[in-house]
Amino acid sequence: MSMIHPQRAPRVSVLINTYNYGRYIEQAIDSVLAQRLPPEQMEIIVVDDGSTDDTRARVMKYGKSVQYIYKDNGGQMSAYNLGFEHARGTIVCFLDSDDYWKPGKVAAIVEEFDRSPRTDVVYHLMDVIDAEGRVIGRVPDTGEREPVVRVNGEEVLRLLNRLIAPSSGISVRASCLCKVMPGPTEITIAADAYLHRMLPLESNLTAFLNTSLGVYRKHGASHPFGASHTGKVSTLLNMYRLIADYASQYTGTSPLKSILLARLQAEITDTEIVLAALEGKRGEALQMVLRFEPFPRPRNAIALVATRVKMILYALLGPVAFERWKRLYRTIVPHRTAQKAV
Repeated sequence: MSMIHPQRAPRVSVLINTYNYGRYIEQAIDSVLAQRLPPEQMEIIVVDDGSTDDTRARVMKYGKSVQYIYKDNGGQMSAYNLGFEHARGTIVCFLDSDDYWKPGKVAAIVEEFDRSPRTDVVYHLMDVIDAEGRVIGRVPDTGEREPVVRVNGEEVLRLLNRLIAPSSGISVRASCLCKVMPGPTEITIAADAYLHRMLPLESNLTAFLNTSLGVYRKHGASHPFGASHTGKVSTLLNMYRLIADYASQYTGTSPLKSILLARLQAEITDTEIVLAALEGKRGEALQMVLRFEPFPRPRNAIALVATRVKMILYALLGPVAFERWKRLYRTIVPHRTAQKAV
């Protein structure tokens, strides 16, 4: 991070990464400018990863309110790295240019960091909208009832799929973030996956705010993957492998390294199974299922058997037939969302 006199440093740095999202960038910036925080306490840094549309012209209209940095196209992680290099705030908030925040988001984040000095990472709920701007859900689907949930690094790694928010729902103390940045520039998409997995090694506590403070825009077809998503799954698999390789070389003192590597190996194998099923390699997918060790391990033998049966069906039926079966199953057996006991 750049060195600057602390009296002049803003409290919050907002990092907006963008690539050819000129049609959305103004809504993202406007949502930051509308936050209830004095302008001198917040800086906005837009890192343009080589856009060829009208992004530059749209951002430049904001003048000195926004710091605009253009770079050659290198992917999302390279944009994260460059943005953090210029950030001066003690709190760093990430925002994708096709998403936007609700008023009061930054104030709520700052309040949580002030309330809990040991909290280094804060996530929150986000509304999900479709291409027409209609709310179609919320992420993450935690099932939590408490307004704030604080967990340590080991619990984050075990509950990752329940607690993590998309990039635009991540805020980190700069003192913690600098321990895992810069990240590997080979990660060109979904760079938040790297942060989700590496930050627990260096953070004391992670807080999840059970309040929707932002809006996540969903593009195109979503999971479950169809045959046309083979390339995306392959890219996802390469990303997990890159993170695993990076994590294996981690030289910090965190005792959680082995847990992280176990999680990454499970994610790699799971994605390999999905890819094999998409490519019609049913036998290969089935062999991997039989060797697969879930992470975290299911609570009991019945849950473990259920997990393996589900994966065997996926391998044998393929993704399209499996989803049809799952929809039929859920019409017969109502789906129950697990709730934390209070």
